[in-house]
Amino acid sequence: MKFKRTTALILSLIMLTALCACTKVEPSTADVMHPVWQHAANPVIFKPSMPLADMQQDGKAIIYELTPDFEEFRIAVSEIFKCDIDAMKKTQNGSSVVYKNDRCSLSYDEETGFWSYDRADRTTNKTQIGDELALIIAKDFAEAMGLCPDGWSGETVETVNGDRGLLFKTVTLYPTINGGTIVRGDYYLSISVNADGEIVQLTNNTAKLMGCSEVSIVAGDKVGDMMAKNGCGAGLELYKDDPYAENSQSLAYGYYADGQYLLPIYIITTTDSSGTREVLVDAQAF
Repeated sequence: MKFKRTTALILSLIMLTALCACTKVEPSTADVMHPVWQHAANPVIFKPSMPLADMQQDGKAIIYELTPDFEEFRIAVSEIFKCDIDAMKKTQNGSSVVYKNDRCSLSYDEETGFWSYDRADRTTNKTQIGDELALIIAKDFAEAMGLCPDGWSGETVETVNGDRGLLFKTVTLYPTINGGTIVRGDYYLSISVNADGEIVQLTNNTAKLMGCSEVSIVAGDKVGDMMAKNGCGAGLELYKDDPYAENSQSLAYGYYADGQYLLPIYIITTTDSSGTREVLVDAQAF
């Protein structure tokens, strides 16, 4: 009888150990699930009377985890750029995989699912392209290829010059999720357009999302307290030096991408004569 009891105890311990090994343990929200960002150099002053948009009403939010999908990458580069990665030279350094041929190079990050395209031939017939035309071309391309299925909530245009003048204009779009929720941080789509209006580079820092945990968030009217306690992060500078802009300030609910997770935040957008800029505030209750 004693032997049977001992055997049963051992079996119970083995089963318990196996169960613990198979259980997915979520990261501690106190340790790793709050945003770590570049703090805003000139934080805005929070006005409790500012209009609230897209607010969470139930005090809960889902944290999303980026989920790599290699097959989705393979199909995308095949359909968009006519690249057969099986026929390209492959090299790997850690989680980064690079594919090359005479026409272009591709990179894929196995940890995040982020990927990029870089065309080898940079020659152009024209020498200039305006910001507005580059923006139109990039937006049309993103829509046609289904790269921002939920649309986007911000865009920037950067001019990249070389020794002989313009190389290309880089248009960065910031996709939304869940039908319009804003995302900031390391979650964007950059499309580089040369003077001939051709796509020469693309960086797709988006990926499939999987809900991994539910957290409590503070109400929008507590954002001032959160800023005083934890500071705030730098968001986008959407427009600069607009002397005719009317002063305004608004607050929206969104997410901040840290390269692995999408974490709930509040986004304060301020517009005045110096332009339109954002600051980001952690929405989670500590």
